[in-house]
Amino acid sequence: MMIKMTEPYKEEFLAPTTSSKKFYDLSKSEEERVKSLHSDSLIVDALTVCEITDEQLNRMLDVGVTAINKTTNEGFFYDTATKKITETYRWLREFSDKIFLATTVEDVKKAKKEKKIAYFIGFQDAMPIENNLGLLEVFYNLGVRIIQITYNWSNLIGFGCGESRDFGLTDFGKEVIFEMNRLGIIVDLGHVGKQTTLEAIELSKAPAFVSHANVHTLTSAPRHKTDEEIHAVAEKNGVINIYDSCFIINEDRGKKPSELKGTVKDYIKHITYVVDLVGVDHVGIGMDLSEGRKGVKLENVLSMRYKYNHLYPTPRIRPEGLRSYSEMPNITRGLVAEGYSDTEIKKILGLNNLRVYKEVFGR
Repeated sequence: MMIKMTEPYKEEFLAPTTSSKKFYDLSKSEEERVKSLHSDSLIVDALTVCEITDEQLNRMLDVGVTAINKTTNEGFFYDTATKKITETYRWLREFSDKIFLATTVEDVKKAKKEKKIAYFIGFQDAMPIENNLGLLEVFYNLGVRIIQITYNWSNLIGFGCGESRDFGLTDFGKEVIFEMNRLGIIVDLGHVGKQTTLEAIELSKAPAFVSHANVHTLTSAPRHKTDEEIHAVAEKNGVINIYDSCFIINEDRGKKPSELKGTVKDYIKHITYVVDLVGVDHVGIGMDLSEGRKGVKLENVLSMRYKYNHLYPTPRIRPEGLRSYSEMPNITRGLVAEGYSDTEIKKILGLNNLRVYKEVFGR
């Protein structure tokens, strides 16, 4: 079913929208500190689905983004995934002055030095490996370093967060986890169902990793992670990356676009909740921003969201103050306003994710 695109959706997807509102009343010295932090930090966006264009890359570079995990498979099988990787290689050639293929932590450091973006190829569903464990190694050799083992639905590995029941990992799924550990591919648990998430964390030898999710206690939707899951992530020395969710506060449930009240301040509340629960070493940022998406790609996203509307109880309008990469410094402003130290902010902006990357990739 194709969903007719309304004006609010067009506003978000077809052009970056920013707010003139000041969400934090910082002093001049605090604003200088924000600027310095963005200049000095290794900023890792653990998940993006934005279009790769010259304009988009400039927006990201302007706010200091150092590395991205770019969702690459928008098809379900091997052939469609390899076609998307082929398209990725074209982007890497076309915009080689701004991005390059990354497979190690050293590549992130190189990107910072060269003022470029380290581009990690990631999947948001493991379906492209089909029922063939050997395809993991093929994709690894093509540059894939991060794979979310399920999306909203179930697959041959386990169950997604959109399913009404979750029986955990399949036997094949267990083999997939072991092979990802062997190769050095991050086991991403962003959209994964609760039982499958907990079993994957327990089984995996690598740190737990959630590329983009929010706190279920603050916004009660199956898409978000419970305290039990967050504790499990921390106990495995992992990171949960807070994402720029349209559903960031319970008060927005079922509201019209013009009625939504979620802002970047609510985003910061999700970060602080995780910090208070398990410590500052286990939280990062995974924006999931989709700037520039249009046409069939946009319609497919909206159709999926209507099918799984229990996961997305509001329209796809991002929180005010965080609707474009150009507004990313508002996250740092919020962390400064909340009293986080420079060391803590640098961990949240990227160093926590780099710790996981280094342990999984080996360098």
